[in-house]
Amino acid sequence: MIKNLQNTVVLVVMVCVAAMMPGTEACAQGKNDSIKEEVTTLRDRVTGVEEKLATAENSLEKLTKIKLSGYIQAQWQHFEDPKFYINNTFSVRRARFKIQYKPADEVVFVLQTDFFATGALLKDAYVALKDPWLKTFSFWAGQFNRPNYEVEYSSSNREVPERSMVIRRLYPGERGIGVKLEVAPPALPIKLQLALLNGNEYLVVDDIYGENINLWSVDFDPFKDIMSRLTYKFRLGNFGGLDIGVNGYYGWMKSNSTTVLNSDYTFSKNVGVGDYVTRHWVGGEFQLYLDILGGMSIKAEYMMGVNAYPGAVGSFSVQDPMQTTLANDTLMMTTTITNTNQINPTIRRNFMGGYVYLIKNIGKRNQFAFRWDFFDPNTKLGKDQIGVVKYDNSSTDVVTNQTIDGTNPVIVLNDVTNNVTKNTLKSGSSDITYNTFTVAWNYFFTDNLKVQVAYEMPVNEKVAIDASGNSNLVKKYTVNDQPVYNDYSRVFPQNILTIRLQAKF
Repeated sequence: MIKNLQNTVVLVVMVCVAAMMPGTEACAQGKNDSIKEEVTTLRDRVTGVEEKLATAENSLEKLTKIKLSGYIQAQWQHFEDPKFYINNTFSVRRARFKIQYKPADEVVFVLQTDFFATGALLKDAYVALKDPWLKTFSFWAGQFNRPNYEVEYSSSNREVPERSMVIRRLYPGERGIGVKLEVAPPALPIKLQLALLNGNEYLVVDDIYGENINLWSVDFDPFKDIMSRLTYKFRLGNFGGLDIGVNGYYGWMKSNSTTVLNSDYTFSKNVGVGDYVTRHWVGGEFQLYLDILGGMSIKAEYMMGVNAYPGAVGSFSVQDPMQTTLANDTLMMTTTITNTNQINPTIRRNFMGGYVYLIKNIGKRNQFAFRWDFFDPNTKLGKDQIGVVKYDNSSTDVVTNQTIDGTNPVIVLNDVTNNVTKNTLKSGSSDITYNTFTVAWNYFFTDNLKVQVAYEMPVNEKVAIDASGNSNLVKKYTVNDQPVYNDYSRVFPQNILTIRLQAKF
């Protein structure tokens, strides 16, 4: 561009010079000097333009290394679960803004934020380095998606509103903080991911009062978790492709309790607060893509293993008002102090879960999606045991110190100390199996604008009833100052209707 501009300016100068050529030799010398000065001035101006254009090109080159993207999901939802007083609401489910800076082919920086009504949440913040020689290895550091198919599959592309229950329970927030190594040879359809993570990002960790002490997802133990995923891609000729994979997780979690239970609520061992308990699972997956009848896909994953819940310990004291009684010539004064040592045991539950997607494109703008996902958080308990089985190693020790003084009246001072240890955990709703069926219809106005209508139908496992005909598990909620009961001996309504508009850029 600069060369063309320079050539044009020089041509204009030559034409101007020719037009100014005098008709007599007497004027030639004076005119030539004037022309030379004008040519020099024009060349200086051209040089200045060239320098400005070079600066602009450098700035433009830097801007081309920055990529801005994002999406907004605005939605209306209706909830059938009676525990929700606000049973329908408008909301912004996601408002993502992503900046990607690629200063070189082997280096990329990514920063992504999710905005919501009360603030913002950091989603991604990492740097990825790729080896420039084999083009096979890449190293990631920071906060990024955990290596799992449904986690890594963007919410802007997902065919239903939310991820499956097993993924939401195992990987809340989807992201992990740590480092990751990826191996993906260009000549082979194989990919290996190995990650070392803090492991407790976005986990809910309750104290003895039921308050989450992990609100900011700060690393609360020195242990690190290992994740891995291996995938292989097959080509099926003109019909499509098949991706298969396996994944695994092996982690350690700090126990916040001194008692560890097995999945069936039996005693496992005593530990110190701060000792680790293990959690681990394995999974298999496949994604089948078929280029028939407009395009369709079937995707599935199954996972099983042992997950840990850290428990809690704490203590508190309560002093009752002094009790006085006067009988005959005796005045008795009693002071009672109750010291409670609360132990919520750590428990390691055996679980299994998974999902199956069926996705069918209908024409160029319509898409139908169906998903069945299932999650059994405790495979060691049957439905007749939930709400009944519990661990209880509570105890009470009463110590009374008595002091007698005086003769008329006789004063008796009783100092009563109740030392109570509450060490118990009962099975409940956290052990309930769910099967969830979701149907969705997506209409694409353009590649960047779509509307989604989805209906999610969770079906809870039904617990048994006792000899009196009462349910073994009922949860009570207060809705608009009125009691509401969810009875798990029946399937109660929990369906959700979602109408969502998504715009990407």
